[in-house]
Amino acid sequence: MATSVLENVRLKIVFDAGIVDGRQLKTTKTVTQIKKTATADGLYGAATTLASLQNKPVLVVSKLDETTLRA
Repeated sequence: MATSVLENVRLKIVFDAGIVDGRQLKTTKTVTQIKKTATADGLYGAATTLASLQNKPVLVVSKLDETTLRA
Protein backbone atom coordinates (compact mmCIF):
# COMPACT_ATOMS: atom_id res chain seq x y z
CA MET A 1 0.00 0.00 0.00
CA ALA A 2 1.30 3.45 -0.91
CA THR A 3 1.86 6.17 1.67
CA SER A 4 2.10 9.90 1.16
CA VAL A 5 4.64 12.18 2.83
CA LEU A 6 4.16 15.95 2.91
CA GLU A 7 7.46 17.42 1.67
CA ASN A 8 6.84 21.11 1.08
CA VAL A 9 4.16 23.78 1.67
CA ARG A 10 3.91 27.08 -0.20
CA LEU A 11 1.50 30.02 -0.03
CA LYS A 12 0.47 31.53 -3.37
CA ILE A 13 -1.28 34.90 -3.67
CA VAL A 14 -2.69 35.96 -7.04
CA PHE A 15 -3.26 39.69 -7.58
CA ASP A 16 -5.40 41.54 -10.13
CA ALA A 17 -3.05 43.45 -12.45
CA GLY A 18 -5.83 45.00 -14.53
CA ILE A 19 -7.43 44.31 -17.87
CA VAL A 20 -5.62 44.74 -21.19
CA ASP A 21 -7.32 44.05 -24.53
CA GLY A 22 -10.22 42.37 -22.73
CA ARG A 23 -7.94 39.92 -20.87
CA GLN A 24 -7.39 39.96 -17.15
CA LEU A 25 -3.76 40.22 -16.15
CA LYS A 26 -2.57 38.59 -12.95
CA THR A 27 0.60 38.76 -10.90
CA THR A 28 1.61 36.09 -8.43
CA LYS A 29 3.58 36.13 -5.20
CA THR A 30 4.68 32.81 -3.73
CA VAL A 31 5.92 32.43 -0.16
CA THR A 32 8.08 29.39 0.57
CA GLN A 33 9.34 27.69 3.73
CA ILE A 34 5.87 27.48 5.27
CA LYS A 35 5.57 25.18 8.28
CA LYS A 36 3.89 21.90 7.44
CA THR A 37 1.62 22.34 10.47
CA ALA A 38 0.32 25.77 9.38
CA THR A 39 -3.48 26.04 9.57
CA ALA A 40 -5.74 27.43 6.86
CA ASP A 41 -6.71 30.33 9.15
CA GLY A 42 -3.07 31.12 9.86
CA LEU A 43 -2.13 31.05 6.19
CA TYR A 44 -5.09 33.20 5.20
CA GLY A 45 -4.18 35.71 7.91
CA ALA A 46 -0.60 35.85 6.64
CA ALA A 47 -1.84 36.31 3.07
CA THR A 48 -4.15 39.13 4.15
CA THR A 49 -1.27 40.86 5.94
CA LEU A 50 1.03 40.52 2.92
CA ALA A 51 -1.74 41.69 0.57
CA SER A 52 -2.22 44.85 2.62
CA LEU A 53 1.32 45.83 1.62
CA GLN A 54 0.42 45.64 -2.09
CA ASN A 55 -1.40 48.12 -4.31
CA LYS A 56 -3.36 45.49 -6.22
CA PRO A 57 -6.45 43.60 -5.02
CA VAL A 58 -6.22 39.88 -4.26
CA LEU A 59 -7.99 37.42 -6.55
CA VAL A 60 -6.99 34.08 -5.02
CA VAL A 61 -5.09 32.73 -2.02
CA SER A 62 -3.84 29.14 -2.40
CA LYS A 63 -2.00 26.65 -0.22
CA LEU A 64 0.24 24.42 -2.34
CA ASP A 65 1.16 21.07 -0.80
CA GLU A 66 3.92 18.99 -2.39
CA THR A 67 3.53 15.36 -1.47
CA THR A 68 5.74 12.39 -2.26
CA LEU A 69 4.13 8.98 -2.73
CA ARG A 70 6.05 5.93 -1.54
CA ALA A 71 5.42 2.22 -1.78
